Amino acid sequence: MSDRNANLKPWPKGVSGNPGGRPKKKAITEELDRLLEEESPNGDGKTWAVIIAEALLKQAAKGDVRAITELANRIEGKPVQAMAVEGRPLDGLAEIIEEARTRVGRMSDEEMTTQEIRDKISQLQHELGRREICVKGIGE
Repeated sequence: MSDRNANLKPWPKGVSGNPGGRPKKKAITEELDRLLEEESPNGDGKTWAVIIAEALLKQAAKGDVRAITELANRIEGKPVQAMAVEGRPLDGLAEIIEEARTRVGRMSDEEMTTQEIRDKISQLQHELGRREICVKGIGE
């Protein structure tokens, strides 16, 4: 071992040498933040951020819907969007899972063919009201 490596010791188990991980780099965002705070040329002492905000406000005042939307999103946040959920409600899900575990427990003592496994998956899909269950490695 060279002198350079003589004092090196591994980290103890469960301890990371870099607990925060690699720093998240946002080079463009950081540079934009810096530039937006600079005084704009011919801006009468205003920063780029002020000039841009005023331009956005002027466009919105003229009736530009995209500018109005952007202002509203920046000030009030994006509106909550409704989501449609299809299928059975989750009522009774715990019972369905427990029943499936019981069936699997009974089946674990038996050898199943690939076709029997596929048939069981289809049956469970039907019982759970799900349209698609992706199982890789079974009869592919």
